[in-house]
Amino acid sequence: MKLKYTIHALLQLKRRGITKKTITEIHKSPEFTCFDTHEQNFVAVKQILHKEKVRYVSVSYNKELGHDKITTFKPEKTNNLFNKIKKGRWVKL
Repeated sequence: MKLKYTIHALLQLKRRGITKKTITEIHKSPEFTCFDTHEQNFVAVKQILHKEKVRYVSVSYNKELGHDKITTFKPEKTNNLFNKIKKGRWVKL
């Protein structure tokens, strides 16, 4: 699947020190995928080594004709990530 990035996502690459290659890996091979009921988009989640720590990184995207558009991504604290699922904001697919 071809990926496109919003301007916001491109700015976050530099700000957070994460590469497009890493985002592609998370998108293609997530540990799990959810639907964000508040933002109405999909979220791919995977643990990676980032800044010398193992962290979950969530990649938010929309499905569009012929490609997926990455809207944002961020390192997630484990308890925050699972609280989003527990409270129903994110629904596991």
